[in-house]
Amino acid sequence: MDEEISHQLNTLGFAPEWLDRGFLDATPLQTLINAYENSDDPHTEHFRYGAFLHILQSRLALDDEGIAHYRHLATIDPDPTMGQAALCDLLLWPGLSAPQQDEMAQWPELAAPRFQKLIERARLWEETAAGPLTADLFARCIASSDARLQREILQGADVTEEQRRTLAERGATRAVRNIARSRRSSSPR
Repeated sequence: MDEEISHQLNTLGFAPEWLDRGFLDATPLQTLINAYENSDDPHTEHFRYGAFLHILQSRLALDDEGIAHYRHLATIDPDPTMGQAALCDLLLWPGLSAPQQDEMAQWPELAAPRFQKLIERARLWEETAAGPLTADLFARCIASSDARLQREILQGADVTEEQRRTLAERGATRAVRNIARSRRSSSPR
């Protein structure tokens, strides 16, 4: 490895493995170094986190090997909290296939209840987007207490009057309940 690249990786706390699989190369690394040197932000993890985000924003999908590499980079990061945030971003990334998401749900790094809740949220979002809004799916959406998801349900054309009434009574937040009430009163009888 080039001595300058090695120095840049060390400056920002990147492991040499970042250079594998095209997750980072000399040009973006130089861009990050320039940003770091011209910034008042002394926290190198912010720059590494930006690199994780770039991986997800610049790709439509990752193969299983790419996901394993991303996981490795997140788990060896010098800042464990930032590494967990990067794993959460991967978990919620729309480029994951359902089998990849199912496999991630089994990772020990994601065993904590807060991560399992994110996994369930991602699955519910996926199911509601695919439709239809069955009674079982609706019940799980109510149980999730995910206000964003419940608002999205209220936007759907297939939400029934009974489901609106349930959201008006048991929605996750006051805003969801108010939206459900207003939709009930404005819907045709």
